[in-house]
Amino acid sequence: MLPLPISMLFFAVPIAIGVNIKTDAPSQVKQGEDFTVSLTINKGSIAGVGYLMQKLPAGFGNATVAGAKGVEFKYMPEGNVVKFIWISLPADEEFTVSYKVKVNPDAPAGNVTLGGKFSYLLNNQKQTFMIPDFSVIVSGESPATPAAADSHGRSR
Repeated sequence: MLPLPISMLFFAVPIAIGVNIKTDAPSQVKQGEDFTVSLTINKGSIAGVGYLMQKLPAGFGNATVAGAKGVEFKYMPEGNVVKFIWISLPADEEFTVSYKVKVNPDAPAGNVTLGGKFSYLLNNQKQTFMIPDFSVIVSGESPATPAAADSHGRSR
């Protein structure tokens, strides 16, 4: 008889809400160019207050909203952070927000990641979904070839 109450207890535990966020951005960008980051949020039936935050990599900045309705957008240069704040999340189970970001001409070349977090209330408890990292390769112009030097470091 013991297994029956345990299994009933197990199935009585609420199943976690299936929040999912997909990032859509170029996989490679060049120093000095702008590009758009789109975040498709599948929140299911969650309603109420919501908050999405992304810290931009070094060398990225000057972010501006590119597409979002019913949300407050903030770019905070002092922390290089992009924020979307909802007093009331959209009724749609899935929606997309977008912002445009500039890659500075002196941004470090190499692989960077865009991640972040989405916070919301569920049963009056704060919940946080960590946005999966999205890799972006930053490339720049090929550096000028230095003049040939002799064995003493002098230009020829």
